[in-house]
Amino acid sequence: MADGREWQVRAATETDIALLAEFRRRMFTELDRSAERIDAMAAAFVPYAYETMPRGELLGWIAEVDAAPVGCVAVVLQRNPPSVRNPRGTVGYILNLYVVPELRRRGVARALVETAVTTLRERGVGGVTLHASEQGRPLYEQAGFKPSSEMRLFFDENV
Repeated sequence: MADGREWQVRAATETDIALLAEFRRRMFTELDRSAERIDAMAAAFVPYAYETMPRGELLGWIAEVDAAPVGCVAVVLQRNPPSVRNPRGTVGYILNLYVVPELRRRGVARALVETAVTTLRERGVGGVTLHASEQGRPLYEQAGFKPSSEMRLFFDENV
């Protein structure tokens, strides 16, 4: 690339859905989740993406080196009730940030997150949320994300 990076970021399309699912699988595998649950999640992700990406509810970006994919990020656009901070009610939820191990700590993940956040700002989205892994937390904090007081209740405690 002209700016000296060995990689570039491009928007994902429907032809990239299998790749997004594969990188999502790798991400959860590295987080040491159950193989059975990962298989079920990956199988469900593909039809979900085919349904939501054409409607613009799922966005994604792929990082590539010489046209070979080395990372990705996805965003789900969620509609919430309008609020004082977010009169339109649209919020982006970042998921699926993954970079192949051999290219980590070279700015790929940062560029993917920056691309997602910039796109959401340009579209007038009111904010962005995510759930960070311990290894990802410093990246998000450097990008301006703040810890929140969110509380969650999962009905399946085996996750």
